[in-house]
Amino acid sequence: MGRFETFKELKKKHIYLILISNDASDKIKKELSKAGVTIYQFSDKVRLGKILGRKEVAVIGVKCQQFTKNIKNNLPESLKVIF
Repeated sequence: MGRFETFKELKKKHIYLILISNDASDKIKKELSKAGVTIYQFSDKVRLGKILGRKEVAVIGVKCQQFTKNIKNNLPESLKVIF
């Protein structure tokens, strides 16, 4: 899910992991720093958009705990960020 959906679901505590593009705005990064979930930063908006079948996406929120576990097991710790 994209940025708006991610922020909406964060309020409900339904997001377990966030993927954010390297070229996301500082405003988005600042808002996400308060999310309390693991954040991985990589790629750019265009590539992340392709994952969701969209033109550009700065943020992807992951709601599935099993998918979150798989992502964490397969992405290097060097992509994990703390703002």
